[in-house]
Amino acid sequence: MADTAFLDAIADSDVRDAVASYISTHSDATSVFASLISHFAPPSTAKKRKRSPQLHPSSGAATSPLLIAPGISFSVPQRKKLTLAIYSDRIVLLPGTASTTDSDIIYSISTRDLTGYMYLQTPARATKSYTMVLLPRTPSPNKFEAMVFTVPDSAAAFSGTQATDNEHASAIILRVLSNLGIPRLDDTQTFAVEAHRGTKDGYLNFSTHGVLFGFKKPIWYVDKEDIDAVSYESITRVTFNLIIAVAGDEEVEFGMIDQERFAEIDGYVRKWGLADRSMAEERMAKSELKHKHHENGGELSKAEQKWREQGGEVEDGAPGELSVDEDDDDEEDDENFEIDEDDDDGGSPSESSGEEDGGGGGQQDYDEPDYDEPESDE
Repeated sequence: MADTAFLDAIADSDVRDAVASYISTHSDATSVFASLISHFAPPSTAKKRKRSPQLHPSSGAATSPLLIAPGISFSVPQRKKLTLAIYSDRIVLLPGTASTTDSDIIYSISTRDLTGYMYLQTPARATKSYTMVLLPRTPSPNKFEAMVFTVPDSAAAFSGTQATDNEHASAIILRVLSNLGIPRLDDTQTFAVEAHRGTKDGYLNFSTHGVLFGFKKPIWYVDKEDIDAVSYESITRVTFNLIIAVAGDEEVEFGMIDQERFAEIDGYVRKWGLADRSMAEERMAKSELKHKHHENGGELSKAEQKWREQGGEVEDGAPGELSVDEDDDDEEDDENFEIDEDDDDGGSPSESSGEEDGGGGGQQDYDEPDYDEPESDE
């Protein structure tokens, strides 16, 4: 792992944290930052110093961690086992199974920069476990790096001033976060449904505080109060799409949701008084335009293929645009250019093919969910 001791030369803790967070996910930038800091920092502070095991990474003051939890399985920001270190005002990630803070920091965030956390039962796992998502406070729900890790439902050997013996890992972490006053954003009314964003699948979690889609990065979360409206599209007997409009005219589409979960989602929308714009004229116009685009595209492709089979040429230009030589008076070619309406090859996309697009074209793809244990650094 790259040496990040040069971060000690940054006097401003907020700047230092921002740099540490950036290089944790852009390791190739580490050497660039090191050179810049070494060039501009005064010689006395630019000199590399080894961190003390009890040195708080943000303030430089000697403090003891509240909790050190080694060997925790993370999926974000890195898919591997890391050490979770919780201080009175900061949460830090360290390599592998480190039992002290005498290690390079992989990721660090101030507790005041956290919106809150969700503690959710991990889906599709034979052994009962829980996934914890720590959500940073940012202006846009799409632009941040969350922490996502699996907490075993078993006793853990943690250390720190608030660690206790024979207590389950989940209970210890929840207690420490609660003592720090970090809001918990899920509750007993939270429910999850499978959904797609773009071509990848995941889980939409609806809580009394907001909606979370995960568990691969980038995690998407929006506070309930920031939801402008919702709408339902591409409704079939089996599935439907849900579009969530948030502040700033941003729309995020989730597709392939099972019809059996419609009542739960619609109940959530009604309970919290969220606007349903499914029948709004603008929304219906967009939906109709998209449907016609698919239909017209299919018919043009069908006609184009038939024309090619008859020896016709297609010029470069708009997709499906047929080219006919105006000087060719051969009536036989005109007679041969007929579209067989009974021909099933290359016909218009059906309703279900539109559904398979999953909605949200142009949205960022996700890795296929895989909830196996991450690789250990050991």
